[in-house]
Amino acid sequence: MKLSKIPLFWKIWIFHFTFFYTLFGLLSEIYYFGGYFGGNYFRLNRILKGLEVALWAPLFGLFGAYDNMLLLPVIQIIVMYFFNRKFPNIILLNYILSIVLLNIVFYCIPNNRFNYGYPYVYPYNSYYLYFIPSFLITLIVNWLIFRKHYYLLESRNPSWRAVCREMKQQ
Repeated sequence: MKLSKIPLFWKIWIFHFTFFYTLFGLLSEIYYFGGYFGGNYFRLNRILKGLEVALWAPLFGLFGAYDNMLLLPVIQIIVMYFFNRKFPNIILLNYILSIVLLNIVFYCIPNNRFNYGYPYVYPYNSYYLYFIPSFLITLIVNWLIFRKHYYLLESRNPSWRAVCREMKQQ
């Protein structure tokens, strides 16, 4: 199957799983296990461990091991699907909302019952230390890669900015 035949929705999520969770895994490996607790950044075994984490991180991310909730990414995909059904021309905003809203819901409630008992990967206060930089870098790279698609969607459909302008003029 050609890459151009894959819908933009799935391209965004495939990119998210491969890039975001790789960054998330590497940051957690460097900072949590290597930096704050006296490890050395430049040891050969630390570099090899980082490469191992980078290879396995997308799979762990898909099953929710980094999010400390089973299948949270699947729930995010479902939420984004429903956002896209309602607002099809602002797919990037739907992507941002689906990730940020569900992270707020599932992580602002400490010891929620949705936590599936995974062996306490990250304390709640340090999860965002890895999530925020990983998500911001992923969002910027996502925009740079898919901006032609976003511009094309906006040119086909009236954007939310155009709707806001019309509302201001009335």
